[in-house]
Amino acid sequence: MNILYKSELQTFIGNISLFFNEKGLIKVGMTSSFDAKWHRKYFYNAVIKLSNDNIYISQLKEYFKRKRKKFEFPIFLFGTKFQKEVWKFVYEIPFGKTMSYLEVAKNIKRKTAQRAVGNALAKNPLLIVIPCHRVIMSNGNLGGFSAGIEIKKQLLTFEKENLK
Repeated sequence: MNILYKSELQTFIGNISLFFNEKGLIKVGMTSSFDAKWHRKYFYNAVIKLSNDNIYISQLKEYFKRKRKKFEFPIFLFGTKFQKEVWKFVYEIPFGKTMSYLEVAKNIKRKTAQRAVGNALAKNPLLIVIPCHRVIMSNGNLGGFSAGIEIKKQLLTFEKENLK
């Protein structure tokens, strides 16, 4: 039997849903915009069990309480080779720092792929954990964000104010 665990967390940006299995964290997103297509694609036959006491919830709570700047738990990614390459690089962008789509593309040795980087980040399955909110346009504009620009602004402001 394929078991998928689900947790929810109320935060200043809204309700967040987390999904994980025995291999690691699989999906983090805004509860209000949960992508049912994603669930059907990867876990159409999974039994979902609630679990609100786990390492993922604990560390996300610490992040929102300004006590954690880096997550230390297993993640289990579904995506193309290129998407995973982008996500793994963006995962390492430090708390409170930003980097442009172009800088990300250059760092993964794909200097002309800034648009593809943006597309990969639009499909980021681990909101906040893979901090795609830290990737902005070269001109300083915010660019896009799957949870909405207002939430991207809130996260960037939150991190900037808590750089200590």
